This record gives sequence, C-alpha cells and structure tokens, in this order.
Amino acid sequence: MQRVANRHVVVFVTQRGSVLQGAIEATPTQFTDVAQSVIAHDFLRERSIVLERLERLGVHCLDVPSRGLPVALINRYLLIKQRGLI
Repeated sequence: MQRVANRHVVVFVTQRGSVLQGAIEATPTQFTDVAQSVIAHDFLRERSIVLERLERLGVHCLDVPSRGLPVALINRYLLIKQRGLI
C-alpha cells in the first residue's frame, strides 16, 4: 500500500454502520447481547488501528456514516486538490 500511496493519491473509504454502535450502546438483557457488544467494540478498535496505520502510510482515510459519505468524499477531494496533491 505504501508503494501505491507514494505514487498516487489513495482515498480509503469505510462506512461507519449504526449496527455496530448500536450493539455497543445497547443495554444487555442476556449473555448474547454482552458477547455482541464485546465483539463490536473489538471490531471498531481494530478498524481504527488499521485506519491509523493507513494514514501513516500516506493514505487518506474516511470513516463516515453512509448518509454523510457523498459530502465527506467531496470535501476530502477539495482538500486534496487545495493542498496541490493532484
């Protein structure tokens, strides 16, 4: 990925889902709710680690809710263009 990022402007986009956040914030009523919450929390933590590593490699990362994706993507494009990267 670093080779690609050195030669090109790379934008890595993920859609932050409300399902994972809902699993974390839900009040558990049974053991499966607790297990789902732990798994969702671990997944989001690992996801943020991956995004952080990609950022260090020079990849532009967006992690936004799906409804905010078009605006966030356009704003990132304008920022990249403003910085003279393309």
